[in-house]
Amino acid sequence: MQHWRGNDPRNAAPENPPLPRDMQEWFNEMGPHTRFGDISQSSSWHAQATGIERGLHGRPERYVDVPTRNAALSLARLPLGLNLGLGADGYQVFKGKFAAGSYSANGLYIVVNNLPFYQRNLNENMIVTLVLPGPREPKRYAFDQMIEPLVDDLIRLAK
Repeated sequence: MQHWRGNDPRNAAPENPPLPRDMQEWFNEMGPHTRFGDISQSSSWHAQATGIERGLHGRPERYVDVPTRNAALSLARLPLGLNLGLGADGYQVFKGKFAAGSYSANGLYIVVNNLPFYQRNLNENMIVTLVLPGPREPKRYAFDQMIEPLVDDLIRLAK
């Protein structure tokens, strides 16, 4: 699951994980013609923080990410550093000349971004978290109500 670490000592999981890497540091190390083969080579992979909590702060109040300890930690530098992606896709259930009308359904799924790119979207490595029945896509309020338990579970997982 941690294939992206390779032999690069900067990717090792140290005993005391450092702060997230600065995006400018990443940019300075990239050549002008560098091509990326995986999400772990992007600037945000090492800049993603964990150990933070979002809350309303300041005047006027606005949402801010605040470290829960002394400082935020680099997600990629933690021993596990699990990075998940949430996706959604819709499909028409009945097609063709015998279909009595259009009926679409939607699915929400989680992929583990730590897996190599060629394994990430295989059926056996995707977690279907929610199937939203049709006949049409849910409106915004209905969608929010349907995914609320999933969001609550993901927040608990992050803590």
